[in-house]
Amino acid sequence: MENIKKYGKFWLSAIIILSSSIAAYFFLKNEPLLYFGSIVGPILGVMGTYLLTINEIRKQEVRYESDKFDNSFFNLFELFRNKQESELVQRKIKEFLNEIQKISNYYEIPYIEKLSKELTPFVKAKVQLDKLEEQIELIEKQEPEMQEKFNEKQAKIFNPEVSYSNKENEIKEKVEEIGNKFHPDLGTYFRTFYIIVDLIFQNKYLHKNDKAKYLRILRSILSTDELLAIFYNINYYSRGKKLKDLLLPEDIKEDDKIFFFSSKDDIRKVSKAIQNKAKNISTKTEDFELTYFNYEQLLFKVLDFSKLK
Repeated sequence: MENIKKYGKFWLSAIIILSSSIAAYFFLKNEPLLYFGSIVGPILGVMGTYLLTINEIRKQEVRYESDKFDNSFFNLFELFRNKQESELVQRKIKEFLNEIQKISNYYEIPYIEKLSKELTPFVKAKVQLDKLEEQIELIEKQEPEMQEKFNEKQAKIFNPEVSYSNKENEIKEKVEEIGNKFHPDLGTYFRTFYIIVDLIFQNKYLHKNDKAKYLRILRSILSTDELLAIFYNINYYSRGKKLKDLLLPEDIKEDDKIFFFSSKDDIRKVSKAIQNKAKNISTKTEDFELTYFNYEQLLFKVLDFSKLK
């Protein structure tokens, strides 16, 4: 109704100008300059009134949408907190991470035990670190291609992170099974979180800094375990893809990114620490501190870290 009143003033002014123009034409048709001035002046006045009216309407629309968004955001925020505070949800989040941890362990030290099985029948003895040299001697007696295969797997023993990138699809398949297992208990938790994040990103009236502010509010109530659970849910579980497109979008300029899981500076710091460690350059624990958790808390280390950048 308020908008109608404002536009009504505009149309009333337009009618008055039109009437005045017609009258001025009959009285001032022999005085073109006076006639021109009598037309241009009112038109400029109406245009100014129109622009002010449109500007005021837009301000009211922004205020209305802002109030509407705040109301929706904080209602969903409270709904999410209620789900978050559930003992069942917190217990299942820990179990969810523990199950993924087992996958991580599978590709690390226990990988030595798998190695002996994969080398059968060429090497039937169980491969152990203290007998690694003896195993190498046995393998050298086999065909050349087996030596190459052994060297490749030996490298993975001492640098298990290498195997992660090669096994990403296999890891995703295993996490998919885990995700399906915990979906009945954690599905509404992740879904509510996604709805809130989507609400923030889809609001066309929010600038980048405003979106970052609301994400900080949301992140402030998340524990480290919850952040990690959300991270693995969006990166390794198919149901989390839509949320990943919002929090970890691909093909986007760094300046346009909103860093949710860690700050840009901390990612650069840890990236340098990883490189130094690979070169046997001394590093400190704090060198691996990301904003909200430590690099060592990532279950698949380099593979996970590459998804943060």
